[in-house]
Amino acid sequence: MTEAVSVDLSAVPPRITGAGRYGVEFVAAAQRFAGNHGFGITALVASGDSSRIKSLTGASTRELVPRNRVARLAYEKAFLGRVLRKEGFALHHGIHYTMPRGFDGKVVVTVHDTTLIEHPEWHERSKVAFFSREISYAARHADGIIFPSQFVEDRFRTLFGQNQFFQVIPHGVRTFTPPDDFDITAVIGANAVDAGYLLYCGTIEPRKNLERIVEAYLQSGSELYLILVGLKGWNMGDFMVRFASMDSNSKVKVLGFVDDVTLAALYQNAKCTLYPSLEEGFGLPGLEALAYGSPLITSRDSAMAEYAVHGVALVDPKSVSEIADAISNVSNYGIQQGNYKVIGKEQSLLYTWERSGIAHLDFYRRVLEG
Repeated sequence: MTEAVSVDLSAVPPRITGAGRYGVEFVAAAQRFAGNHGFGITALVASGDSSRIKSLTGASTRELVPRNRVARLAYEKAFLGRVLRKEGFALHHGIHYTMPRGFDGKVVVTVHDTTLIEHPEWHERSKVAFFSREISYAARHADGIIFPSQFVEDRFRTLFGQNQFFQVIPHGVRTFTPPDDFDITAVIGANAVDAGYLLYCGTIEPRKNLERIVEAYLQSGSELYLILVGLKGWNMGDFMVRFASMDSNSKVKVLGFVDDVTLAALYQNAKCTLYPSLEEGFGLPGLEALAYGSPLITSRDSAMAEYAVHGVALVDPKSVSEIADAISNVSNYGIQQGNYKVIGKEQSLLYTWERSGIAHLDFYRRVLEG
């Protein structure tokens, strides 16, 4: 007998990053093995988004959710549970902290991190108020909770106590191959290519620690360029104005969002990737860096330290001097010594979306039988 599972992919943005990347990739992997596990997976999508999500995941889709964000969240709380019950789903998975009310099947929720509760200053007030309540509700009412790292599960247990239906399922990593004629010079300029560069990839927002990263870079005196890649987040207006005012000869370049192939080329050619974030639930850009053979500077005592074992310099993210010293080491000597680029790639092979997708299916089964 096949049991029906719904996965909420209604909030996957056009430019896929973060939780959207997680949802698309694990569903794409899980749906390939769902039949062998006795499941049929349906992705719940926003109105008009079926073809896009189906092309990304290969999963069946149902347009059961409004497109507008506020309407979507209100609908989930007030109506989605009854709709899922009527449709005959045995289990529903909310991939981003939230869950429907009034559903008599099993519910699994993914909690990506606890910063909305522990560090509200890193987030918009409206999101803090809403999602902190939703996380607390999930802690009390979800039948199972998934975390992307042991770091997050430990923080969650500290806040909400023990539960036998907690599961750590790390993300995977997917790599892309730039065409042979890809011209990275057109992206960052000939001077940056010739001199070499350090790369940051991630949302431009407070918890990513960009002000310290840039301060450390300047303090290091590195001759390498610094390339910042990522969507603009919130509360970073002063930061962006600072770099908009730099002259055209500045060695700090803000590219914004880039497509997957361009990002692959940037990782592959970087002298090092900088990702000393203040806190992450998993820190996918760090794993991506290792998968592309880029040495990595990231935060000790963090979720990233769980996978960042080789080809890595671990630093205190609040110490500008430690970050600067690590940058100086890259500039002068290179973390690549000892064949670390190869070792980092090998480490990343332990983290695949296929493994993640199967682990989700196994957890669904455990929750249903629990």
